[in-house]
Amino acid sequence: MNSEKNHNNIFSQIKVFIEKYGTQILENAFSYIVVFAMCAYGVGKIIQFDGAIEANTTVSEMTGMQLMWAFYGYSKPFVITLGVLEITDGILMLLQRTRILVLCQDNKLNYNGSYFFKD
Repeated sequence: MNSEKNHNNIFSQIKVFIEKYGTQILENAFSYIVVFAMCAYGVGKIIQFDGAIEANTTVSEMTGMQLMWAFYGYSKPFVITLGVLEITDGILMLLQRTRILVLCQDNKLNYNGSYFFKD
């Protein structure tokens, strides 16, 4: 009887803990996954697209991968800037107060950044 009461007490404490902190734990867990991915992609952009080459074919003849390599090979400053800002955004994503700012900045740069970094 006493052990059953202890189990019920433990389960009720776990339930209260999950109700109180469950969303924060999930939000932080997802944020850490996104931070890791953003930092990995940021470093990858700086390293991977270092030797990107310009394509000598038309866009309609390219595959998706060839088009991506040609796009990133067009402007080295654009690739470095994207990589550095993605790493910075990943670090800022660790702080709960700057998560919304990071989402707005990241989306704005990805959509409009190509206009500012043409050679």
